[in-house]
Amino acid sequence: TVNLTGNLDGQADLALKNLISNQIIDQMEAKIVAENRTEDIYTIYAYTSQVEDSIKVSGKKINLNISASYDEQKNKTFFYISTPIINTDY
Repeated sequence: TVNLTGNLDGQADLALKNLISNQIIDQMEAKIVAENRTEDIYTIYAYTSQVEDSIKVSGKKINLNISASYDEQKNKTFFYISTPIINTDY
């Protein structure tokens, strides 16, 4: 598993989260398998042939997981990008 974390100052709105996530998906040439893009829950599961390993969830291959969350105490929006899936708390 590979986990990357990045952050932005302040609370990113849904449009900015989508912009950043879509750029990652495009650069990875990934196809979205499942997603929940709301202000409260923001997670995307995708598959790309650029990563060899994958897992199956509900019979579908997944090897790219993107999520975002806001930390009120730090006033930062955190982005989590993992392959094949996020396996840490966020």
